[in-house]
Amino acid sequence: MSNSEQIENSFTINSEESVTISETIIAAQNPAIDIPGSDASLTIDPTGAILASESGSTSIGVAGDDVNVSNQGTIAGSLNGIDIDGSNFNLDNSGLVSSDSRAVQIDNGNGSQINNSGAILGTDNQRNGTIYANDTANNYTINNSGLIDTGEGNNGAAVS
Repeated sequence: MSNSEQIENSFTINSEESVTISETIIAAQNPAIDIPGSDASLTIDPTGAILASESGSTSIGVAGDDVNVSNQGTIAGSLNGIDIDGSNFNLDNSGLVSSDSRAVQIDNGNGSQINNSGAILGTDNQRNGTIYANDTANNYTINNSGLIDTGEGNNGAAVS
């Protein structure tokens, strides 16, 4: 069996589901992983990767509340690595989250927490920040003991 899989449609994680990714998922659809459900969790093992390299693509789209993502592997999106629209989202990253535009985008959510001991990187000039929170994101926390950076030679802010 291959350690890589091309998916044609978004993989959906519903309420109270828990999914672990241990292989490389290459997306043909946007987002690659869709999490509309609440109280859901996604774990990306060190051997796992979620890749959404098509122009305008996002690796993980989160609309549900109380979602937990634990990343020890790779999350890479052309437009966004992770797009958060739900409240009380939690990211524990010890791997790599990257994007040509916004590696982590926090929209409309309250109480999101980003814990980074890995790398959150821009791979091109960001629209705003490598981690970006819009004006409707409230009470979010970023705990960083790793690296948050726009990427060598790129324009933009690490956090905005």
